[in-house]
Amino acid sequence: MFDPVSEPFFRLDVAGLSHPLIVTAFSGTEAIDELFVFELDVLDEEGELDLAGLMYRSCYLALGTENAGFHAQIQGVNLTLRGLARGHCRLSLGPRLGCLAQRVSRRLFQHCSVPAIIARVLEEHGLGDDAVRFSLKGHYARRACCVQYEESNLAFVQRLCAEEGIHYHFQHSRDVHLLVFADHQGAFRRAPQARFAHEAGPGVLDFCVTLAAGGRRRGGRGAQVAEGESDLPGLASGAYLPVSGHPCAAWNRLWLVTRLSHRGDSLPGELADTGPRVRYGNAFAATSWEVAFRSRRRRPGPVLSGLFRAQVVDVDEQGTFRDETGRVAVRIDAFSQCSASSQAPCWLPLARSLQRECEENGSALMVGMAVWVRFQDGDAQAPRIVMRADVRLPRPLPAGAQRPRREPILESLHAGYPLVLLCGQPMGGSERHCAVQDCVCRGVLPRRGLS
Repeated sequence: MFDPVSEPFFRLDVAGLSHPLIVTAFSGTEAIDELFVFELDVLDEEGELDLAGLMYRSCYLALGTENAGFHAQIQGVNLTLRGLARGHCRLSLGPRLGCLAQRVSRRLFQHCSVPAIIARVLEEHGLGDDAVRFSLKGHYARRACCVQYEESNLAFVQRLCAEEGIHYHFQHSRDVHLLVFADHQGAFRRAPQARFAHEAGPGVLDFCVTLAAGGRRRGGRGAQVAEGESDLPGLASGAYLPVSGHPCAAWNRLWLVTRLSHRGDSLPGELADTGPRVRYGNAFAATSWEVAFRSRRRRPGPVLSGLFRAQVVDVDEQGTFRDETGRVAVRIDAFSQCSASSQAPCWLPLARSLQRECEENGSALMVGMAVWVRFQDGDAQAPRIVMRADVRLPRPLPAGAQRPRREPILESLHAGYPLVLLCGQPMGGSERHCAVQDCVCRGVLPRRGLS
């Protein structure tokens, strides 16, 4: 237990520092499926803190009681913020998961489940089994293709969770803030009993239940949403709160805290005029425990339009580049973030037009050949090899047939020259010249039958 006369009620224990930092005021927000954020005003009386050295250190915000607090990472330091008291600095705390927003990637995963993809992305940022737990009961099939394109790693992970109905929350202890991915209600922890308007100690100070807008459950009963305030320092989002002692007996049951905002300030006796001062409170939102949590956030996936250049590659010493289903191993230039020797190729099907062209011309794809890949309708899950990147071969004509005559301008266009016929007259500028005798388009496109 802390004695507020001799030491601060709120303090910040920072890894590598021999003494705790006095926290004179703080605020914070947290919610299921969101990153938590805390802003702390920290007293630096001696001015000896190496503020730059605090960045990205692990820390623990202790709220005075033995098990109440939040583990986090220092992600911001500010000395010049308006309103800061003399000798103070402002620290911003957040989860390590937030660092994923600093890296934007282009890559393609094949034959991986969403949990496996998420675990791989987290491991790249040093978030392993000691910091992450998957509590999943559903079956997650392997995706044939999963693309991350110009998304931050954080946005990518959040989008995959939203697509599969997976939510995440944090469980705090003195040594770690555990990131929990779950798809069921059993993954949430239970908070201690909370009495309403309890005068002998911390409890729920205000509590009101309403029907969610448009929320209906089976049997016609409306989905209930609770909002309240408390001075319970150990309350956190993603926890079941058992409420008791409320005048409305129907509200005395288990509630899942989905969102929470904290506020507090503390001054030790030598800094306060009237003795030590400690104030803490929070405001929370909750849903009934039996209603399964579903994130309302919808994060659209990337739309990949246009053509992407790729190269046919072999996958073994025998030079194999096609599998039994006809797919071809390629390496897409836009997704080649690492060296070609270490990046696994992706297997893509051929578009029907390319299959037909290769069969008619007798020309097959080969290792080292450049090709064009298109994502059908911009869908990141549907890549296809649509054509070769070299000069397209003309289709053979039937025996005795003559190649149809083309206008000179069309010959140039079909040959790939970047020519555009410009004509300012009505009905002009197409494959035929306009009706005006002295128009400039007649100098480029001669009349039919006169050449």
